[in-house]
Amino acid sequence: MIYLQKLCYQKPELADYPFNLPILKNLSEIEFCSPMTLLVGENGSGKSTILESLAAKINSTVVGGEDIKTDPTLVEIRKLVDYYKLSWNTKTSRGFFMRSEDFFNFTRRLHKIKQEMRSELQRVERDYKNSSKFAQMQARTTFQSSLNGLQNTYEGDLNELSHGESFLSLFQSRFKPGGLYLLDEPEVPLSPLSQYSLVMMIKEMVDNHQSQFIIATHSPVLMSFPEALILSCDDEYLHRVDYDDLEQVSFLKSFLNNPRNYLRHI
Repeated sequence: MIYLQKLCYQKPELADYPFNLPILKNLSEIEFCSPMTLLVGENGSGKSTILESLAAKINSTVVGGEDIKTDPTLVEIRKLVDYYKLSWNTKTSRGFFMRSEDFFNFTRRLHKIKQEMRSELQRVERDYKNSSKFAQMQARTTFQSSLNGLQNTYEGDLNELSHGESFLSLFQSRFKPGGLYLLDEPEVPLSPLSQYSLVMMIKEMVDNHQSQFIIATHSPVLMSFPEALILSCDDEYLHRVDYDDLEQVSFLKSFLNNPRNYLRHI
């Protein structure tokens, strides 16, 4: 399912960041013609800038970070919003935006909230020990409901799992049908095998649950997603590229075939 069909960029006559990025100087529109779009390119090429500003324009729910409207790390990026125009096939409010660096803060915050809820339940038990059962139940309700909600949404304690396991568990918990998902380098905490698991998870959401994904990535595993629209941000303009023509893929193949050839001068 393709919800977001097109992004049109009306270039302003501004020379400060982020408007001075080469990728934006040469950008006019992005057409999302596949339910899976991959933004690829070297560090600093602008793929995350495009993804973050798109999330800000959509006003996406953020997993792990601050609200997209107030996040201080996105102050400059939000300037682009006024120059974006979006075209939708069908607008959806489901889905989320997530940056890999926000995930670790999220698991720690989630763990802290659970600890606080358990502490409050223990306090209620002490303070209401001599009260009626009804009063005890009323005092417990808010904290117990919050704790149950977190436990039902996120099975187990994400903080007790490895980074990769907790990352995949988060996706399993938060992926819902009919969503638009914007992910910035989700491969960071994942092994190659776990990246493949993520590909399979996303494939299931695309094929059977009417979901759309736009992902910025360095991962050749994610880039292999079947029938994905791959847009390279290299060479200072956004352009479509086939998987087998990606520099990241050809380099990795060459390196794995003969690592000694690359390491012999070290």
